[in-house]
Amino acid sequence: MVKTVEITATDGVLLAGVVIDGRLTDLAAERLSSPSLAGAVVLARVERVDRVSAGAFLDIGTGRSAFLPLRGPEADSLRAGAPVIVQIVADPRAEKGAEATRDVALPGAGLIHLPFSGGVAVSSRLGPAAKREWQQRLEGGWIVRAASAGMTVDAVLDEATRLARRWEAIADRAEATRAPALLEPAPGAARRLILDHPDAARIVVDGAALLPPLQRWAAAAIPDVAPRIAAGAAPLGDALDSLLGPTVPLPSGGSITIEATRALTVIDVDGGRAPDHVRANREAAVEIARQLRLRNIGGTVVVDFISMRRGGDRAALLNAFRGALADDPLRVQLGEALSPLGLAELARERRGQALADVVNG
Repeated sequence: MVKTVEITATDGVLLAGVVIDGRLTDLAAERLSSPSLAGAVVLARVERVDRVSAGAFLDIGTGRSAFLPLRGPEADSLRAGAPVIVQIVADPRAEKGAEATRDVALPGAGLIHLPFSGGVAVSSRLGPAAKREWQQRLEGGWIVRAASAGMTVDAVLDEATRLARRWEAIADRAEATRAPALLEPAPGAARRLILDHPDAARIVVDGAALLPPLQRWAAAAIPDVAPRIAAGAAPLGDALDSLLGPTVPLPSGGSITIEATRALTVIDVDGGRAPDHVRANREAAVEIARQLRLRNIGGTVVVDFISMRRGGDRAALLNAFRGALADDPLRVQLGEALSPLGLAELARERRGQALADVVNG
């Protein structure tokens, strides 16, 4: 398997994609004139606490209030006018402002630093032995990513030191400024994708203006990855037409149709000329998981699979769908069973804007 990260800009849109054996599997996009806020760390000012919505409205310095969900006693600890360090987790959309969290997370290639947490969580893919080892080696709040398996112990520990110092610098800036203030800018689509795929054999950057900033950042933040970043062709723009269309063909003759509404995204599976609807459903499950990542579809998604009579076929389909979603770098919650009408429901974490919103915005 050969994995490449490709980065380019076309018509004012930055595109960052993952290509595995010649097939595009992930795509992140942002408009260069209005980059995503997701990941930015902000010293916000509390405007008001709303107990009805169980949250607080914050001034983050953008002219539009952000919403901070609160859990239990958190509502009692915040007062109007108080400063609070938050991280933006979702961009504004329609009438809704940005969403923030107090659970700041600073990502690296092998680790994620959680400065307000006291535990060490280890990816289940690393196994129990690695979990015991890292819980002994690390102190404070950390998530050990699956990608750490491809790094030496010293490289992971060096990254822990860099991330801890990065947080110290953020905390120092918070002490020295008044809210609202930006403490650390959002990483942007390209950096975020590189951090999610540090095992890429090559990171190809198409654009003279894009390459030097990425090389400087990587040399400081992920020095093991920096030598793999180089100039080259990245024809990601060729994929946009098909990704912006509603219909995606399936190998056996069926298709899926993706329609976004204000409340949710609806995906319909059509058997078309496919002679085997069980097979068409399984092909659809794999392709839907891919399209969610390529189109950056977040929130509630309802999938209308082709009806199947046998309970075993329905259970096997749901298991196949769950497996296809397992590699998603974002959090996905899939319902426990298909509905009596053959509907599958899932919720996918939002990160940045959907591809269609970026390109058409």
